[in-house]
Amino acid sequence: MNRRHRLRGRAAFLAVKGSRASTSSRSLRVAIAENGLDVARVGFAVPRAAGGAVQRNRIRRRLRELLRPRLADLAGVDVVITVRREAARLSGPELAADLERCTTGAQARRAAAEVRP
Repeated sequence: MNRRHRLRGRAAFLAVKGSRASTSSRSLRVAIAENGLDVARVGFAVPRAAGGAVQRNRIRRRLRELLRPRLADLAGVDVVITVRREAARLSGPELAADLERCTTGAQARRAAAEVRP
C-alpha cells in the first residue's frame, strides 16, 4: 500500500472512529469517514490482545493485501480497521468475507447518514 493511502496520527484515527459510520463482525470493526481527498486512506488498530508482534504484523499485512484492490472504490474516505482477537484464527477467505461485509456495511451507514436531513 502506498504512503498516500496510510492514515496516520491519533487525531485522524479518533475522527474516523467518531464518525459513527461503522460496522462490526466477529473479527473486525470498520469505521469510515469522508476525507475530502481523491484517495482512500486506511489505518489499522491491532491491539496486543490479537497476539504477539509477529501475529499482529501478519494480520496487518493480510488486511492490507485484501484492501489493495478496493482502494479505488474507497476513494474519498478514511477507513479505520480495528482487529479483534478472532481475526488471527480466520482463514484467508473468511477474513476477506468479514472485511467485505464490514466495509460494505460501513459505507451503507455513511450513505444513509448523508441522506438524513
